[in-house]
Parts: sequence; C-alpha cells; structure tokens
Amino acid sequence: MMISPNIYYETTMKGKSREDHLEEIRRVEADIRELEEVISRPGYMPSMFPDERTVLEWNREYLAILKKESGNEEVQDR
Repeated sequence: MMISPNIYYETTMKGKSREDHLEEIRRVEADIRELEEVISRPGYMPSMFPDERTVLEWNREYLAILKKESGNEEVQDR
C-alpha cells in the first residue's frame, strides 16, 4: 500500500536535517531510475502490487515533496 506524499513526508522526514533530505532524495531518485528500467524492458509484465507504474508515480510525488520541503526544487530529475 502506498501512502500519500504528505503522510510520507510527515512520518519519514519531518524534522530531519538537510543532509538527511538530500540522502533521501538520492535514494528516491535511484528507486525511480530502477523502476523506469524495469518498466521499459521488452515484454514488461507487472510483478508486484501495487504495480511498478503505480510505485513509480508515487515515488515521483515523494521526490517532489522532498525537494520542496528541503528547498531543493531546483534539483533536476535524472
């Protein structure tokens, strides 16, 4: 089950240092790259629930709130 971006931020990152935010941004960006790779494979079939596309979209939402709350909105998606 995925949680809303606001709940994700409140439960995992609120009150953490800027360095913690940057580390989490890097982790979420890595997850996004991995999911994009899985989805782009020929013959891709969802292999989990929620499926990889759903997780990818939620991770993009998490990344947006992390960047906003850390003051790093200018960081480019990779």
